[in-house]
Amino acid sequence: RGIVIGSVDTGVDSNHTALSGKIAAFYNGRDGRFSEPFDSDTHGTHTIGTMIAGKRGQLNVGMAPEAQVVSGAPLDSYEMMLAEMEAMLKPGLADPKVLPRAVNNSWHATGAPDIELFYRAISAWEAAGILPVFSAGNRGPRPRTITTPHEHPGCLAVGATGEDGKI
Repeated sequence: RGIVIGSVDTGVDSNHTALSGKIAAFYNGRDGRFSEPFDSDTHGTHTIGTMIAGKRGQLNVGMAPEAQVVSGAPLDSYEMMLAEMEAMLKPGLADPKVLPRAVNNSWHATGAPDIELFYRAISAWEAAGILPVFSAGNRGPRPRTITTPHEHPGCLAVGATGEDGKI
């Protein structure tokens, strides 16, 4: 209640009725600045809805319906991913209450030329008191592994199993 959650993803549809009034800030990776929100793929709106969407009928849709979000987009390149990660540290320049407490990341950086840059960004979040939350991913490089940078020891990696209990 009353906190800000970050999202590094494809953006957010600020016109979605379940997210009305919940966008605290939006970083446009293409322009390199904070601007009006957009979603380049709908995935960001989906994950943000899971986090903070309001009521649909009598049911709260999101896990934290009284929170706001700082979002970034798009995920067009590793450079934009890193810029969005850095932007999560900057939305509070005008208002310190806008700094996110946790940042959701439903992407991976497998194949990045320098994965160490992502690890440094995660460490910067930790130093700022931000919890890095990553999807474990749908596959790893080997059985029973996850994709990078989700295996960083400072990350909370979230995974799932099917009804049969299998990953």
